[in-house]
Amino acid sequence: MLKRCLLTLTLLIISALSAACTSGDDVPREPTVVPFPTVTAGVSISGNVSAFNPNIGVNPATAIAIANQPTPTPDLLVCPPLSGEVALRDVDDDNASIVDEITRFLSAGGSPVALEDALRDQWEILGEDGFIRADIDLTGEGQPEIIVAYTAPDEGGVLLILGCVNRRYEARFTANSDTFDPPTVIFLSDMNNDGRSDVLFTTRRCDSAVSEVCEFQTNLTAWQPTAFRFVSLLGTVIVSGNPPEVVDFDNDSVQEFFVRIDNRGDEITGPLRTGTNIYDWNGSGYVLSIVQVDPPLYRIQVVQEADNSMVEGFTPTAINLYQSALTDDSLRNWYDDETPILDTYIYYRVLIAQAAPDIENGNFIGVYQSITETFNDPELVTPYLVMAQIFFDSYQVAQDASAACAEVVNYVLNNPEALELLNRYGTNNPTYTARQLCPL
Repeated sequence: MLKRCLLTLTLLIISALSAACTSGDDVPREPTVVPFPTVTAGVSISGNVSAFNPNIGVNPATAIAIANQPTPTPDLLVCPPLSGEVALRDVDDDNASIVDEITRFLSAGGSPVALEDALRDQWEILGEDGFIRADIDLTGEGQPEIIVAYTAPDEGGVLLILGCVNRRYEARFTANSDTFDPPTVIFLSDMNNDGRSDVLFTTRRCDSAVSEVCEFQTNLTAWQPTAFRFVSLLGTVIVSGNPPEVVDFDNDSVQEFFVRIDNRGDEITGPLRTGTNIYDWNGSGYVLSIVQVDPPLYRIQVVQEADNSMVEGFTPTAINLYQSALTDDSLRNWYDDETPILDTYIYYRVLIAQAAPDIENGNFIGVYQSITETFNDPELVTPYLVMAQIFFDSYQVAQDASAACAEVVNYVLNNPEALELLNRYGTNNPTYTARQLCPL
């Protein structure tokens, strides 16, 4: 292959450019860890100040004693005892009927143990992954909520949270899965250190045509006393190919959770970067805090990163990345015909980089000579070799990078293949414009 035969020449030229234009640092290959911007929930004490009472006076000890009187113990008798002998009736298979009957059963005093037995043996809707929990107070009102995960025969998986209101149970939260598996609870405890338990769970959504192709939808809900309902602590549902994992990375008593992204892409998306997304508490909700990107797998990914660096004005960084895309044998091609196309494109980009404002003592002539010597096969013609010739000729005459780029852009507008070869990499990859191919 042409690239292999002239690898030594390429290394010498690009390395010389890097030495002239940059500090010589290699392209970072490992993810950079950024300190967590966690806002840890604190503890506050508040109360109403009573009007002055002359019998009490202003003794500090007396004031503290009054302000810290014990909170009345919740009266658990206001809720059904959940110990009576109650039968679960047979109902229709729709979820609304199922929820109504579970609510009636608990309000009549049926126990969670009896409910679990009936749902498993009588209705047969728990399966292997369904469950009932009645040991966690999610609202802080002194009475544990009833958490049920099951599969409604006609509607799919359901996560149901019931609470006691006005001496009876009612549904306070429901979530549905697109599959016939119950939602999976990942974490059921206090995540953000605010004194109330949170529910981190996932539901699955699968391609109806190919059942093996599924994605996880992650939700995080918590009780909001002022709204008197469960609310989401995420700005949006997180969709990923893997379920989340919970870890307190920075040991601040606030749990972070992360989602591993390992989808390398397909013919629709094009190549994708793998890595890890870490979500952290910011004081009001969980947000994407850190993105740890794995080293790129494909040449085009490095080229795209180099192009972006050049557009942002970091030309020395771009040259280092172009060098990596040209010489790193661990990088793969996405398309079989990619090698001559990307090789000539990289040389073209390195040529115009020599005219960038942040490059001093570049090797403009040397890079052009390398292009003519390396790609001297008359049958090897790509749009990027033509663009390199146009830029070189125009810049030699006017010594004006902007004018030279204008000539290149005009060529690209009249030769759409120059854009098509770069814009064929799928929906999740950049879409180039003519101006972006010569951004000086």
